[in-house]
Amino acid sequence: MKWKVFIFLFLILAIILLFEREVIGISNGPEKKIIVKSGESASIICNKMNREGIIRFPLLLEAFMIIKGIDRNIKPGNHIFNVGESYFNICDELIKERLDLLKITIPEGFTKKDIIKKLSNFWDIQTVLKAFSKIESEGIRFYGYQYHNSEGFLFPDTYKFTKTDNPEKIIRMMISHFDEVFRKCRKNAIDMNAYKQLILASIVEGEAKLDKEKPIIAGVFMNRLKKGMSLDSCATIEYVIKQCTGSRKKKLSNKDIKINSPYNTYIIKGLPPAPICSPGRESIKAAMRPAKHDYLYFVSMGNFHHFSHSLREHDIWKRKAKIRANNKK
Repeated sequence: MKWKVFIFLFLILAIILLFEREVIGISNGPEKKIIVKSGESASIICNKMNREGIIRFPLLLEAFMIIKGIDRNIKPGNHIFNVGESYFNICDELIKERLDLLKITIPEGFTKKDIIKKLSNFWDIQTVLKAFSKIESEGIRFYGYQYHNSEGFLFPDTYKFTKTDNPEKIIRMMISHFDEVFRKCRKNAIDMNAYKQLILASIVEGEAKLDKEKPIIAGVFMNRLKKGMSLDSCATIEYVIKQCTGSRKKKLSNKDIKINSPYNTYIIKGLPPAPICSPGRESIKAAMRPAKHDYLYFVSMGNFHHFSHSLREHDIWKRKAKIRANNKK
């Protein structure tokens, strides 16, 4: 009977010594890097460390993390450990911010294609396309409707992320930020369908050169819509051409404005079926609260627009704009 007690005590002592050896650490071995991804469990991380030879008993470390209460507070990023590192040091390291922050800036007026190209600087193009496909197949919930085209919903701003993030996370951040901004801007807005307001905002973004012009331009389009006139927006033609060629055409021809497309506002009445770009805050506000006036036309004078009440007045200013442009060559 005594030998059984002896064996039992020996096993208990061995377990204590083993536990102490692992917890306190046995050496200051070579450094190893462990990449912890956002949302990874303690179990996955412990197994990674075991494969790298940093620890010998992943279950023991996981139990220690749970006892210490840090298993749900592990920070993503690049963590450096020594082989044989103590459990105390491992836990202290895992709860520290080790993020290599990256950032991406989406300018106002960018199209979905522009954003895909920009995201592909950080992830391969197929990963980016799959992320868009997944989100669009699920649908974007917006004022009671599901939309399966993310054009216009990707708010232009600067977004920070880490190497361990994926493009889907960034795209969802853009959509969420857009929804937040749009809803705040919609207070005291004109009575108009929310998606149509978004489409109008995107056209204003494509046309305007100055923020102060945006409500006036939105007012021109609203006046034309009320009169049943076509919008005649060059920005919609530029969008069609860019979608087909991948680049923007600086000067449109008479042939261009006859392109057969539901986005060609020279040949269709009303708004196009979807946004043509990602509008910024000021363009969204302009579409919500267009300026009240009698203008029906506007023409670019280089770095600003001239607004006219009649076609005759508009034609005069078009000729002036052409002379002005020729003089600058």
